[in-house]
Amino acid sequence: MYQKYSLDVTIKMGDLQVPSGTQLLVGGAVNFFMGYGINAINAIAQEIPKITVAAIFQKDPQCLIVHPNTAIKTLADLKDKPIYVSAAANVTYCHFSKLSMVLQTTKNAPTT
Repeated sequence: MYQKYSLDVTIKMGDLQVPSGTQLLVGGAVNFFMGYGINAINAIAQEIPKITVAAIFQKDPQCLIVHPNTAIKTLADLKDKPIYVSAAANVTYCHFSKLSMVLQTTKNAPTT
């Protein structure tokens, strides 16, 4: 598809332990990346010289997923349970989720 428009593109899989594509961009590892809206806002706040090309979603939809045959049916059931999250989630929505009384006692562990 990209060759049709004379674009030389290599698509790489993301890394769960890299919290932001901005780090890869500024470090020269990539020339372009698909990221989250919060990355663009943080770049402005930190005066990082990057350009956001498009905003596909005005919100970043997120969800919590549990195994189907567990006793976890509500957010309250997550109290004192480990939640495994990506590095990106740990500095964005999970960070703000800690404002909830339910998640304040939850231990977040990074995915590997």
